[in-house]
Amino acid sequence: EGAGEAGKRPAHVSFAAESQKFEDFTPYAKVYGEHPSSFFLDGKGHMVREKKSPASIGRDIEDVDEGDTLLCIAVAGVGYRTEPKMTSHRSDLRTVLEGDEIEVLETKVNWVRAADGWLPLSFKGRKMFEMSNPVALQDLGL
Repeated sequence: EGAGEAGKRPAHVSFAAESQKFEDFTPYAKVYGEHPSSFFLDGKGHMVREKKSPASIGRDIEDVDEGDTLLCIAVAGVGYRTEPKMTSHRSDLRTVLEGDEIEVLETKVNWVRAADGWLPLSFKGRKMFEMSNPVALQDLGL
């Protein structure tokens, strides 16, 4: 049978004659003082923007040094290891989450040690961290 089978309505698509226009909203840039692509909200809800320090400008993640701050860019986060081996996960499975920062205490090829253990800088060719020196913005009265 055709589209008009008993009890079934034929498919129908329609479009509104007039488009809706919303004018009563506040742009994020006005609320936060800058475009949302230039900052993120930390775990406490504070606005943080990335600002490259003079020492990190032009440096790639492979040039990381002790004392550098790294920003986790891995969507699923990165698990700490007890030693610089992919199979040496911590028993509590502690993880650095996307957007979290770590301070580098020690470096080895493709690995850094932070306060809670070792972290790989990349996995299967994908970078897990990038150089960062964030500057917390003052409360904007929100």
